[in-house]
Amino acid sequence: MSPRREPLLWLQCLAIGVIPLELLMIRLALAGADPGPVPELERIFTWGVSVLGPCLYLWKRPADWASLLLLRLPITTRSSQQQQLSASQTGALSRVPLIIGALALFVILWWMDDSAVLVQEFSPLSNQSRLTSLLVSAPLLTLVLWQFQQLGQALQWLIQPMAGNAMDQQPFLATQLENERTSLGLQLLNLPLIEWPERPTPTPTASTSEEAKATKPEPELELELELELEQQSKQQASDSLDSEADPIDSKLKDERVQPIEQAEGDAIDQPTNSTQDESTENS
Repeated sequence: MSPRREPLLWLQCLAIGVIPLELLMIRLALAGADPGPVPELERIFTWGVSVLGPCLYLWKRPADWASLLLLRLPITTRSSQQQQLSASQTGALSRVPLIIGALALFVILWWMDDSAVLVQEFSPLSNQSRLTSLLVSAPLLTLVLWQFQQLGQALQWLIQPMAGNAMDQQPFLATQLENERTSLGLQLLNLPLIEWPERPTPTPTASTSEEAKATKPEPELELELELELEQQSKQQASDSLDSEADPIDSKLKDERVQPIEQAEGDAIDQPTNSTQDESTENS
């Protein structure tokens, strides 16, 4: 089964548009109070609690691809292909997006807290304490990290489908999935697989057959060229034989014509001699 048939993987791609909105909410929450005496220490502490801690947890137990936090696919009724997807959530597939997301959130949190003064008048937490704004932004940062890991996994499966050896893995049991994956939400999702339309096969027509003849493979073209070269060599050989036979024929014709001309000359000489004899007798 191809992972592209799983509708949940396509739903997780919506995080591309949702994550920027969540980051905007974090910025508005941070703008609700003025930074404390040591804002750098507050940012590092907030990042460590809301990003680094969950990152270490998700490193050992990656986010289940079939979980949307509030809803998830039932564990006991998953097919063998869906269990194989859960079994393949190891190594770089789940850890590389996690590392990139954690480092990116550290830079983004630092920038958002530093520039939150620009949107202070739009903050829903205006005139609140600094602790309140940090406590509100912390779960949002954890949510972004969760979505970033799931988004990275989904994009890798959709762009580059799983190889045959990965699909031959033994499926996860329900107990293994609960102990080795972070699967949250009510088991109420039951989405059918996506049936992609098959491409229609083109019927052969006259034009296509002519094009197929025009575009012949290289072996056939080589055979045709060899046949043409053989025909040309045969024609050249026959022409050379004809040219050699012409002088022989001309010699034979000359030999035949010479005795005929000699006979005609003798026949002409005989009447002249007879007339000469008659003239001598009369005299």
